[in-house]
Amino acid sequence: MTTHLLAVIAITLVGTTACVGGSQTDLEGVYTVATWTDNQASCDAEGQSVLALHEGFFYIKEENFLGSKFVNVSGCMDVADCQAKAGDDGTIHIGGYGFETGSDSAGWRSHSAIAFGSGGTCMGSVSDVLMTSTADTVRIESRATMSAPFTGDCTEAAAEAAAAGQPCASLEVVTATFTAGF
Repeated sequence: MTTHLLAVIAITLVGTTACVGGSQTDLEGVYTVATWTDNQASCDAEGQSVLALHEGFFYIKEENFLGSKFVNVSGCMDVADCQAKAGDDGTIHIGGYGFETGSDSAGWRSHSAIAFGSGGTCMGSVSDVLMTSTADTVRIESRATMSAPFTGDCTEAAAEAAAAGQPCASLEVVTATFTAGF
């Protein structure tokens, strides 16, 4: 649930991207990852460093997919790789973090739930991600809560209901510093 930047999936657009309004964020650019921690036991404190397991850079770019705008965070190998991926307007590189709500001043948020069944019982998880910024630094906190086992329909809504009141199960924190524009 917490290795968001490991799998970068490219979605090729079919020339139907629409422009809607002005820019949502001033955070666009390439960032160098300073720290990356992961606590798989709780959300009480940051965990051990897992920086060596991840790409050392990411870029932030406002994307538009079929009229829906979001702030995309996608990993890359170095500054040149980030700039090339961000400059490819025909492809949205998904796999990091995507934020549809928020602002630079209040922070960007993402909320999702998944549900799955096995042997007549359902399980699920709820993920909340917050990206905040100060000066030229961003901080991304991803918290995951596992649902209690439940029966019935294995839907996201049911997983959220079963996760209510459960302790936060894992905390991943990434900090990075602005390095270059596109």
